[in-house]
Amino acid sequence: MSLITLLLLLAFTVAIIVQTHRHATAASHQNFLHLSARHGNSSADLFGCSILCCEPTEVEHIQRLLDCEHCRFEVIVAINPALQGDVFRQIIRHYKMVRVNNSHPQETPAPDVNALYRSRQRGYRHLLVIDSAVKNPCEALNVALNASSYNHIIPLGGTTHLRRSALATLALTLTDESNRDAELILCDGSAPCYILQRDPLVERGGFSPSLVEQYPAESKRLLYLALADRCDEGNTLTLCILITSALSLLTITALLMGALVAACVAATIVLSTAAARYAIACREDEKCSLRTLLYQKGKIVKFFRSENSIFHNFFVSLRKKQKNTT
Repeated sequence: MSLITLLLLLAFTVAIIVQTHRHATAASHQNFLHLSARHGNSSADLFGCSILCCEPTEVEHIQRLLDCEHCRFEVIVAINPALQGDVFRQIIRHYKMVRVNNSHPQETPAPDVNALYRSRQRGYRHLLVIDSAVKNPCEALNVALNASSYNHIIPLGGTTHLRRSALATLALTLTDESNRDAELILCDGSAPCYILQRDPLVERGGFSPSLVEQYPAESKRLLYLALADRCDEGNTLTLCILITSALSLLTITALLMGALVAACVAATIVLSTAAARYAIACREDEKCSLRTLLYQKGKIVKFFRSENSIFHNFFVSLRKKQKNTT
């Protein structure tokens, strides 16, 4: 049982290091593209994107979607006032929205549109709100897709928002010939998100739970770009729960399986905490680098090789026992 536990901890440790390395790769690529964006790129200026939002939970989430450092984009929010009446009224009142004509064709199966709203304020011309009797995220995304204008689509839930430089970074990435023909791109960062070409998406009938499986492998791309973040509400409570669970696990392990396995569990918990802190640091470009990751790996290796380590003493005593028996 102890051996199985040690193997599971080893597998978990390797998974943590791999995932952290992906965060480091995304951050390094992000830094490079951000510097390139500052120098300007005429091809990137032609990039247009429609951000589709379903199930928003607050007005501040919509505002974060509108705070993009790019000129060619739109934010389309499909919402059911019968299910989210308070949020709908807050959005209409906050952005001073007025009803406009509905002239968009139904290119994908979706509930009927009851009304379209746009803001009277110049600063919010990128925002379009749709009143529709949607019952699930796929229906909401399809309603928003029918009203979209640009060739690239980014679907987002109510707890995910883009970074300010996300669209400028994505525009530079898509100028690369290897990414131009990709119909579906997964940007893997702290909060993974998809970028889809509009016409192939409409041909497949719009959004569905099995949409990703409908795309052939040659039409997909995986990019290590940190474009989106999740809302941070509730993180303090989650952290307290995780710390309490970790300490309880450590105590139970020490009582049932001995000091060696307990020490391995403790080392894995420390590594998980360091990886989580590093992933948070990845959101701030100037604090994230591959050197930091290598430094953390070096500390872990040094811990296991230290002469004062319990692992070192354990293996030394094990070798002495083997010599005595022989």
